[in-house]
Amino acid sequence: TKIDEKRLNVLGYKLFGAPIAVRVIAYIDPTDGYPTMIPCIQLQAADHNRLVFPPSVLKDDLYRIPPMSKVAVFGMNFDFANQVVKGTFTGFKKFRGIKFGVIDIEEIYNSTPPIVGKIYPDIETIPKVTEFNL
Repeated sequence: TKIDEKRLNVLGYKLFGAPIAVRVIAYIDPTDGYPTMIPCIQLQAADHNRLVFPPSVLKDDLYRIPPMSKVAVFGMNFDFANQVVKGTFTGFKKFRGIKFGVIDIEEIYNSTPPIVGKIYPDIETIPKVTEFNL
């Protein structure tokens, strides 16, 4: 992407760049309103702002994800480090003759130490009120 910021941190980039790790895509099925989860081991980080996956395994399920829908991707390695990435599935596109599904990252939640909670975008904090005058 042509975005200067790096949304995935070092852990996230390693997690989604590793050749083998647990990865699952989830979205709300518009036909019945229920969540659908699809294991997607082949999903990788294309860069620090996008995740991509080829529709090679479970392709019928992956093709059912509606373009421009909100998705969540759970990624975990075998040391139990994990992150949840939320974003928009922009559809399938061809890169160098190979078709990939593309997810633009919008939010990242980390559930392992040292920082637990939402890590992207930064949470705005309001300074603590120490004095109150009428």
